[in-house]
Amino acid sequence: MLYSLATTMIEVPYRHGFPMLEVRVKLPTEVVAEKMQSGLSLSPPEEGWALIDTGSDTSCFDLQAAGKIGLLPTGQEKLLRHAVEGSYKVPTFDGELEVPDFKLLRVREARGLSLARFGLVALVGRDFLDGLTLCCDGSHVRLSLN
Repeated sequence: MLYSLATTMIEVPYRHGFPMLEVRVKLPTEVVAEKMQSGLSLSPPEEGWALIDTGSDTSCFDLQAAGKIGLLPTGQEKLLRHAVEGSYKVPTFDGELEVPDFKLLRVREARGLSLARFGLVALVGRDFLDGLTLCCDGSHVRLSLN
């Protein structure tokens, strides 16, 4: 895990009643370096909102955002349905999730979900929250480095 220590604590704003972070979904650093060495063009990181999802063990990327920056599926993961019986498969991606000036995490098996319709580019799961303290105080949420 990589950490940027520019900020050790951030206030998390509420949007539409939920705690959300401004994030960037990015290609892995070594992929960027390889593309630059090869003279290939790069798409900028996808910036937008991510919902903090403490119920998810793994962070998720929006399928459209992943496609825009050139993330290719690395596999599939089977998820169980909770409302009805059965399961479904979602693609997984190897990318980076960053809260600028706070934390950068390489997410090697980020789940791909259709999140754009909710105005999101990602879900922040427990993998990203690991090593952070999440403090909920009434209507305020703060994240700080341990």
